[in-house]
Amino acid sequence: MRSLEGVAPTKHHAVKTIAVPTTAGTAAEVTINYVITDPEKVRKFVCVDEHDIPAYAVIDPDMMSSMPKGLTASTGMDALTHAIEGYTTKGAWEMTDMMHIEAIRLIAETLRQAVENDPKGRAGMALGSH
Repeated sequence: MRSLEGVAPTKHHAVKTIAVPTTAGTAAEVTINYVITDPEKVRKFVCVDEHDIPAYAVIDPDMMSSMPKGLTASTGMDALTHAIEGYTTKGAWEMTDMMHIEAIRLIAETLRQAVENDPKGRAGMALGSH
């Protein structure tokens, strides 16, 4: 597992993967980046593989219901930060601005509810993080 750390030198696409996130944070389940937890060394590390993007992502707010409040809050703030970053980046344009403004609005309206494990809050955060 540790050999996956960093940028992978793969040359072929991986088998089709279905990603099911349990937090509304970075939306890594729809990117080429992923994080692996190494319990032996008590650390997390980042892997990047352009051939390993999941074929499908199932975004189910109910999967987020077992997460502790602190994790829900911190991943929600991460999603908000990504939305603000996307809006303010030099590469932004009208189409992406619309999506990022809506994500900021959704997250601002639903993060507190999600932390309280309200189903509507989780649904709003699931949508806003993507």
